Amino acid sequence: MQFDLLTTIYILAAFVGILQFVLLIFPFNRAHSSRILSLFILCMTLFTIHNVVFQLGIMKDLPWLIRFPKPLVYAVPALVYLYVRSQVFNELNFRRSDWMFFLPAMLHAIELLPFYLMPLTEKKIYVESFSADMNSGLQHKEGFLPPYMHPLLILSFGLVLYFLSAKLLVRAHKNIARFRELQNRRQMKWLIFFVAANSLLALILLFHLLTRNTFHINTFRLNTIETALMLICIGVTLFFNPNILYGFSGAPLLEEPAEPQDMENGSLDGEVGSEEKQTKAFLLSETKKKDILEKIKEHFEANRPYKNQRYNIKMLSDELRIPYSYLSQVINQEYGMNFNELINSYRVNYVKELLTQPVAGQYTFEALAAQAGFSSRATFSRSFSRFEGCTPSEYLKTLTAHL
Repeated sequence: MQFDLLTTIYILAAFVGILQFVLLIFPFNRAHSSRILSLFILCMTLFTIHNVVFQLGIMKDLPWLIRFPKPLVYAVPALVYLYVRSQVFNELNFRRSDWMFFLPAMLHAIELLPFYLMPLTEKKIYVESFSADMNSGLQHKEGFLPPYMHPLLILSFGLVLYFLSAKLLVRAHKNIARFRELQNRRQMKWLIFFVAANSLLALILLFHLLTRNTFHINTFRLNTIETALMLICIGVTLFFNPNILYGFSGAPLLEEPAEPQDMENGSLDGEVGSEEKQTKAFLLSETKKKDILEKIKEHFEANRPYKNQRYNIKMLSDELRIPYSYLSQVINQEYGMNFNELINSYRVNYVKELLTQPVAGQYTFEALAAQAGFSSRATFSRSFSRFEGCTPSEYLKTLTAHL
């Protein structure tokens, strides 16, 4: 067993990956997107640990570990796409059909069962053969498909899902009105980096596969280096942008089209009329708009959910049992602002309420803003100036003069 610089980097990446997974998965009330990201990091960490065991030359003593994370290579692209989608739409849970994204991984696991159940003596022979030629992994003879077929399928599957992820980001980027908040811009930059890094890794491996490694590069080591660097880069990003750990708050970057339904006769809970299933357009009646407005106002005044810094339109949709597409339409048309602006207006009013209390002088504006649900003092100051026409300090001076 020998250590060199690369092996040290691999071990460091594995440690960072384990730490990231623990931070993202606990507590269990993390945002849905954070849970998906934790599964992605877990997959990458298992790949790194598997490769480190090979790199240290101890796989011969642990032959039962050989290829154990292999089916997960099909799960990684699915997790990338689902993570991006969950971020873009502020999803709270998986959709019913999402299991289909993991069907290739499940089929591949079934295909590898004969290899997993192979006697250890035969696996040791395989380990020795693979150790002699690390590039033989491209041939992937453990399954039923011909050599090179699985790597090609994996990379093709991945590139398709990375393309769909990039397509979502392009759509979201065009919706420029969403990016008034700094956190939205950071969210977009992070998602672009995340998709670009995974796409680049896939393209490099695809190049070596299509050229049958004409340049005689150790593809096993190349894959290990790329995986380790990705884990370290994600770790650095999480350290400097903790919002990624908890999930970005605010309105979704994109809104899914509303399910067609009869808005006059259908319920707000989303029952779909058979004749309206052919159209995506919908128009809320004035009665429905008024009903939704009253529910929003009553909920905000009674429960003050906006005090939660992570509060978003999806949460409001679940609490009121109203499709968030309808909420968005009502807020945009009736209030003349988007969801972020609406809850910030309530937060500003809440801060004004706090300023009238005798103990207000004991707290800074930053503390009051955090209590009202603002994520930063800059956002609070900007929102306060917009809705009140003056800075918080100027407002406090005027308020004090009248007391």
